[in-house]
This record gives sequence, C-alpha cells and structure tokens, in this order.
Amino acid sequence: MPKLSFIESRKYYFKPDDSIPNNILPVIIHKTESSVKGDNLADLLEFTFTKNGWTNTWRWGMYDYHHFHSNTFEVVAVFKGNATIQIGGDEGLKLDIEVGDVILLPPGTGHKCLVHSPDFTLIGAYPNGIEPDLHRSYAANKEGIIENIGNVKMYEVEPI
Repeated sequence: MPKLSFIESRKYYFKPDDSIPNNILPVIIHKTESSVKGDNLADLLEFTFTKNGWTNTWRWGMYDYHHFHSNTFEVVAVFKGNATIQIGGDEGLKLDIEVGDVILLPPGTGHKCLVHSPDFTLIGAYPNGIEPDLHRSYAANKEGIIENIGNVKMYEVEPI
C-alpha cells in the first residue's frame, strides 16, 4: 500500500470575532506527498483516515461562505486541484492549498473557499464518524455554541 510522506506541518491560531468563535486549539496544516494521485490519492487518504478512526467521509469542495462545526473536529485533504481558502473568519488567514495539503480544523473554526480550480476536490472526515452540525455565525446562540465546542472531546489519534 502506498504511503503519505510528510513534508512539513504548520499551526495557526485564531481569535473569535463577531460571527466565528474559532478555537484556542490551532488549525494544523500538514503538507504531504505521495506517489499516487487523483482518485487513488483520495482512496489512500480515506483508508488512512478510517484506519485512524476518522470516518463519515465525503468527497466534494468547500462552501463559499464562512461556516464552522460546533460539535466536532474536521479533517479535509486536497486530492485534486487547488484553491485559496480563508480560515478564521473575515479577518482570518487567506491560504493557498494544493494536492497533498491536509487541514485539521478544531470545532468552531471558520473556513470558506474563496476561489478554486475547476477540478478542486477535497476528502473530509470526522473523528468516530460524528455527523457535523453547520453554522454560519454564532451571534444568535453564542452561549449554546460555545458550550457545544467546549463539550467536544479531543480525538484519540490524528487522522493521518
């Protein structure tokens, strides 16, 4: 079975804003490479995620609006194309991502796609197959959403 090789990992921290709670935990971005490409890379990523307990996988893009999940961590990995995304809300980081980038998002961390290549595709998953909720803002239920985020247990094994 082919493997993923790590090139580097980076961590980014984000403060809350008026609509995105973010998290005190960092967003972790792993740059990886593999000898397999395209759908075969997606299969390898899905196998790796599943082996590590990250299931409920999907293959698609990223919404073009800021959103976050208050009830789970999320991992997304680029297996086709490239994009510019924004993490952390309107004042957050704009980041160019490409094939092999694996992004680990803590609960409450805002993310959206700004622009992407026509073939841009991600594979995503959640620890223990949790079904994620989806929020665009926490302004209307700040206390409840922050409580949800605080109740999320740390994953036992990283997805990759």
